Amino acid sequence: MVFSFDDFSDFLRENFGKFSMVLGVILFFSGLLLFNTFGSFWSALSLFFGIVLAAFGLFLQLEFFGDLRSVSGFGSILIFASIVFFALSISFFQFLEISSFRVIQEIFRGGAMPFGRVIMHTERPYLWLCGLFFWLGIFFFVGGLVFKIVRLWL
Repeated sequence: MVFSFDDFSDFLRENFGKFSMVLGVILFFSGLLLFNTFGSFWSALSLFFGIVLAAFGLFLQLEFFGDLRSVSGFGSILIFASIVFFALSISFFQFLEISSFRVIQEIFRGGAMPFGRVIMHTERPYLWLCGLFFWLGIFFFVGGLVFKIVRLWL
């Protein structure tokens, strides 16, 4: 039994959506496992590509990208672009930076304890990007839905 390149390419073409969804779910969960309090570059990348690949695989399986040259196809592209913007918003939101910290002496029943408590003041440096990408995602999603609905009326 000999496999040719055409058989392999046909197999990939038929199962690329499933492969993309499984890879996306694996990357998403690895991004969740790598998540820490102050943000991680690898976690953000895994979350972003996990969401995007899972959505891409789902769109391929549901054949949303079947007819890209019509109004409905343009709506599908806009909806997928909104998912990309939402994933960017989520991945940028997880970063947290320490702006300052203080050590406060612990006091118990009027006496100073031999140890202190560290209070950290944090800020999210990419919060403005999260808002921007979120609203772009909303805009593209509504635009995609409008194009999908307009296609139904035509």
